[in-house]
Amino acid sequence: MIGIFLFIYLVVMLGRTTYLNYNSSKQVKNLKSEIEALKEQNKKLADELEYLKSPAYIEKVARQRLGLKKPGEEVMVVVPDESGERVENKPEKPNYLKWWDYILGRS
Repeated sequence: MIGIFLFIYLVVMLGRTTYLNYNSSKQVKNLKSEIEALKEQNKKLADELEYLKSPAYIEKVARQRLGLKKPGEEVMVVVPDESGERVENKPEKPNYLKWWDYILGRS
């Protein structure tokens, strides 16, 4: 009788230990994949930071925002029309309507 209870106790303890081990290994696997994703994100951010510190990017921003130009270059500035009128393009008639107007002599 005691042997049966001891056997059941051992089976339950072994099952519990196996379950806890499985959950722990699953958590470790998830954490490792999360670490890899964070390392990849960190690398992308480091690359972006390196680009943002590069002379090419600084020159690009200076040209776009500050209107910087190199010696010998000419900068052209496009000034919008001051009249404030908006020119709207009328949608062109479909081809079948053009033919219809032509046949009926409306154009």
